[in-house]
Amino acid sequence: MGVATALEWTPVQSLGAIVTAWMLADEHATDTGLLKGLSFSDLDSMVSCPGLAEAMAKVGWLKETSKGIQFVKYEEHN
Repeated sequence: MGVATALEWTPVQSLGAIVTAWMLADEHATDTGLLKGLSFSDLDSMVSCPGLAEAMAKVGWLKETSKGIQFVKYEEHN
């Protein structure tokens, strides 16, 4: 609901975007959940959902680092 509220989307729309982002991570991230060299805006573009990465960061699921995008607690959630 936090992501949906931040994006002003329905929960179903948000869920679809979140699942798509996690599918990208599952396919392309390191074993620890890092998408090397990518920024929040890169992820937003790849998922075609402006603001998604920032909304996921606000609820503690994603962070942007100097190395790329880190999915928080990736090993636990994936």
